[in-house]
Amino acid sequence: MNCPTALLRQLLILERIQAHITRELSRVKAQMRADGLHIVVDGHDRIDISGHEIPSGRR
Repeated sequence: MNCPTALLRQLLILERIQAHITRELSRVKAQMRADGLHIVVDGHDRIDISGHEIPSGRR
């Protein structure tokens, strides 16, 4: 049987980790915008972070 206190502690830890990741994502995205970079995901789940769209011939 799981201890409710342990489950609550685990939930709180995971929420803190999630909040940290969210802050870091925001920081990195802001830095990328400042650097003129964009995240582009094409229809085949390929990602380009160079600031240029993926040419349609590269499939």
